[in-house]
Amino acid sequence: MRKSCVLLCAAAVAAVVLSGCSSFHILRGERKVKAQYYPEGKDILVIPFRDLVFDHFEKLDNTVTIGSPEGALLAELAGAYIANHKITPVRYGRMVSPMVATLYLQHKDNPEEAWRYISNALEADLILIGEITKLETGDPSQVGMATGVLEYSACLMDMTGEGPGGIVWWVDRKQLTYPEGRAWDHGASPMDLPPERLKRFLLLRASEEIGKAFHDHIEPIVKVGTTE
Repeated sequence: MRKSCVLLCAAAVAAVVLSGCSSFHILRGERKVKAQYYPEGKDILVIPFRDLVFDHFEKLDNTVTIGSPEGALLAELAGAYIANHKITPVRYGRMVSPMVATLYLQHKDNPEEAWRYISNALEADLILIGEITKLETGDPSQVGMATGVLEYSACLMDMTGEGPGGIVWWVDRKQLTYPEGRAWDHGASPMDLPPERLKRFLLLRASEEIGKAFHDHIEPIVKVGTTE
């Protein structure tokens, strides 16, 4: 009987080895996730995200500027993620302003035309844009613990084809909440995280979600009835 059990265990291990690394990830409570879009070396121009108050870019007192501070930070963090993981070359809209801002404001009544003008001027293959639709944080000194929610949408346009606008290859919409399990990875207590740090944490999490769409990666398997 003992010999049979040993043989069965050996057979199970052999099956895992023969089936490849994905089985090891399953045993570790992980899964391999394919990219939703492979840039394949095409450079990405990351545009500052807009929100419900500010556009991607604004003109104030005849001065062209970035619109939403939080939207600019999210775009910058997403671009940094893509660059740090060496997915594809990245250019960030803040660094090529005011050209991008000026072209956008001149043609913003026709967004497809605006992105085409920007793409042609900067020879950008891909353009990443997005919007923050909700960003709320609770002050632990007032509500007893740190809480927050971030909702965003992101869109990747391939500008290499013909036509007035780019081809939309990828769209992402997500809601991220705090507290969550991963908050502890950043050394922050859900009870006393200040609102500004919490806001940055949520934006950082969103940038990771956006960046992961462009490369294969490993994610934990979330059981039914639980959250990540």
